[in-house]
Amino acid sequence: MSSYKTSIKTQNDDLDDLLNKWNLCKKDIVKLEKQCDKYKKSVEKRMDDKGIHILKSQNYKTSRRLTIRESITKKILPTEIWKKYCTKSEYYTYTLTKLEVYIKTGSSVN
Repeated sequence: MSSYKTSIKTQNDDLDDLLNKWNLCKKDIVKLEKQCDKYKKSVEKRMDDKGIHILKSQNYKTSRRLTIRESITKKILPTEIWKKYCTKSEYYTYTLTKLEVYIKTGSSVN
């Protein structure tokens, strides 16, 4: 992974269009996640009020289960134990940042 260049400047309009679409999609996802959380909380309240874990309607069924995840951090573990038992995953992460355009006055324009 580390053999790739870290940055390439380009004037490619297709690339700018692609990245703009990605950026807009990310914004849509944030809005949709907020809506989904609102609906999920409403379902959770109904389940809590009835003391149940499964709700059924004419067209849908939803259920919840308690999931417990245990973890440990590298800070609190002796180095030799960490080295013996840790697992390493390698994967790409992608970031997208909207660049600000500066005009001659120096003020930013989005």
